[in-house]
Amino acid sequence: MTLVRRTEYEYLEDCSYLQRVYEKGNSTTEGLFLSWLQLALYDDECRFARFISSTQVDATIDELKSTIRITYKPLRNGRQRRILEVQDCPTGVQNCNQWDIKEQIVFDAAGRDIVREIGSENDFVRTLTTIQYDANQTIYNYRTFLKLNGINQVLTGIEEEILDLKERPLDRKRAEPFVFEDWNYDYSEAGYIQQATYERSSKSAAGISVFTDTTTYSYQFYCDGLPSEMITKEERGQSRTTYSYLFPADCKPLATTKKPVAFKLFPNPASDFVTIVSEQLVNQPTSISIIDGYGRIVQSQQNQQNPSQTIDIQAIPNGRYFLQVTNPKTVTTQPFIIAR
Repeated sequence: MTLVRRTEYEYLEDCSYLQRVYEKGNSTTEGLFLSWLQLALYDDECRFARFISSTQVDATIDELKSTIRITYKPLRNGRQRRILEVQDCPTGVQNCNQWDIKEQIVFDAAGRDIVREIGSENDFVRTLTTIQYDANQTIYNYRTFLKLNGINQVLTGIEEEILDLKERPLDRKRAEPFVFEDWNYDYSEAGYIQQATYERSSKSAAGISVFTDTTTYSYQFYCDGLPSEMITKEERGQSRTTYSYLFPADCKPLATTKKPVAFKLFPNPASDFVTIVSEQLVNQPTSISIIDGYGRIVQSQQNQQNPSQTIDIQAIPNGRYFLQVTNPKTVTTQPFIIAR
């Protein structure tokens, strides 16, 4: 197997990180060469701002950052507007002082973005998003504007997406001239999608046409609770997806041991900390691991010989994970969600 690309990551002190991408040249070139750079830029609050790419492989981090300008404006009730501008220099002109606003985001007092405006009046496409948070769900409202005749922008599309507290989509609607689409999703208690319903209505010279489609999902699981197989059924037929993991489950030893004793895990969903309670944690060597959906261990720690233990998960991104308690006799796993 010939290696054709390699990416190196350099993590900076301000939450940003630099990617160096090496690629294989033509057939006469041996090895890889540095092809381009990409800086993932974060703001002062460690919130992602923008990717900055460059084919100038000798560019410094300060030179990449100099093409982006981020400013803040305080608003009422603890809110804050972040304005992101991109250096807009004529071709061949370096270090000019012309800037174009590409993004404006309003954050509430809790640091959550509630209004996003991507693109300026000069852009061909501009989107405006408002986000509403409540106790049970998050509602995203999107508006898309297109610039016509190089003069003004008109509203061409509306979309609404509703997510539950676990960041799973429940309903999504999209409307544009003469077309309306609607998606609905249902989930099992374990958090896996069971059914997706899609409806499309469109109007043309031939009249109104309506198309509906329902897709159902069923799963098989390994002994540690991770999915081993997914079967997708729709009107056109069915497909099967199988999953493998970097750390596969070894089910045979579990079959010869006594049934593991379940442990309590709360809160679920969790944000910064999760607590587990189990007698398994007392008087025996035990390891506690957090595993992602690909079977990778993202965090682990040794037992503190205490039946109740709290685990710091602030460094783990949002998503679905599994908390696994392992001792010489049993392996017990429970799924949980990290949602902030």
